[in-house]
Amino acid sequence: QRIPDPDLRGESASSPLSVVRLKGIGPAQTRELIESLLIPESRPDRLAQVLHGRTQGNPQFILHFLEAILSGRFIEPQGLGSDGSDLSAPEQTRQIMLNRLDRLSDQSRHLAHVAMVAGRTFNPEIAAILLRTPVVSLIGSWSELERAGIFADGHFCHDLWREVGYQEIPKPIRIKLHLEIAHALPDKPETAELRASHFENAED
Repeated sequence: QRIPDPDLRGESASSPLSVVRLKGIGPAQTRELIESLLIPESRPDRLAQVLHGRTQGNPQFILHFLEAILSGRFIEPQGLGSDGSDLSAPEQTRQIMLNRLDRLSDQSRHLAHVAMVAGRTFNPEIAAILLRTPVVSLIGSWSELERAGIFADGHFCHDLWREVGYQEIPKPIRIKLHLEIAHALPDKPETAELRASHFENAED
């Protein structure tokens, strides 16, 4: 049985839908879940580390990854990097994330898109420059992203948000945003690598 979207919201007070929030689970609980499913030839400790890192303990997303592994769509992670970044988001997870992005206001979705392209260079100042708006005007959109479970502490709750959403941004728009970010960053030795990375991405 599929677990409901952790942030499923009704459209109105009379809607039969209500807010369903699922608390994140820890690495130990993730390991217990893996063991309970008896995934063949898995290394529970390693797999729990990878999946918890990829999902930040979102139980629905963890189940999507495990379902993909059990069905053979993924090979159980062997030799992955410490963050498991080689393990892409299952289609069910992608659709939930894209649906939640679609429910955002235009302003909040634009802010999320800037954050997806900016990556580790993202901050309020960069966002304000690219969106041609004062930093203070970002408050409403920033808060909406936090309420939607997309932002936390000024960044995406987990990297899957950036990975999934980035691919949905049309390539010409991504290129333009990378260029604008590269030019918005100060031309200093400490930002040289970041600027070069954005210029390189603009040439893809």
